[in-house]
Amino acid sequence: YLTQALGRLGATPFRIGFVEGSDYHTEQDVGFLVRRGTDITRIARYEQSRAMFESDQFHNVAKHCEIVVDVPVGDGVETVTILTVHFRAREEAVEPRTRQARLIHAWLRDRIAAGENIIVLGDTNSEATDLPAPEGSDLAALSGRDTPGDADDLVDLHRFLEPPDRRTHLLEGKQYDRILVSPSLIEDAAGLEDLVFESIAVRRDLAVRQGIDSPETHWDKYWETAPADRDTSDHWPVVARFSVK
Repeated sequence: YLTQALGRLGATPFRIGFVEGSDYHTEQDVGFLVRRGTDITRIARYEQSRAMFESDQFHNVAKHCEIVVDVPVGDGVETVTILTVHFRAREEAVEPRTRQARLIHAWLRDRIAAGENIIVLGDTNSEATDLPAPEGSDLAALSGRDTPGDADDLVDLHRFLEPPDRRTHLLEGKQYDRILVSPSLIEDAAGLEDLVFESIAVRRDLAVRQGIDSPETHWDKYWETAPADRDTSDHWPVVARFSVK
């Protein structure tokens, strides 16, 4: 339905990247819209191994999806793996949320350490706001900062935002929505054309129509609010741009 609506507005045609998750309580899922013409080589989701489950170090992530795309660069391509997540919400869920973050990183750590282009993004629901993320926090687990060494660490692009611009939710001070990338997407390879991070922005203008909705208005009285005043989401889009250099 979303791609059809975008088509009626004259937007660039998109393909859907999606694998149904296992959140049967909220029936929420995550997925991708990909410009038509992009080479998609894999769409997948994962489950814990028996050893992971028995270790009690991880927690299932009901809402996640991975897509692998080839991006034209010069005479060749760069392969980019993007994994989108939606973690457990609320402050009291920090323990299972941290184990969810640890699981996502465990699936990716070898590829990060090997220098592959990896992006992890989505609604982390993390209450952490300090950068770098505090030791033992969910975001520290997601970025790999709680594993030995730094070869498998991800870079939280929120570090490139000024503190007043880091809020991503109608609740004051909340920075739930994050984009983390492997160092290969930050560092420009000398003498080679490659894909490099350029900028990040929190685009509240794409969600907030007049003033920022109050929680009461947005969640309890949304349909009583004039259409021109309704914010389109309680989350604000976070947009990262990459360029070929």
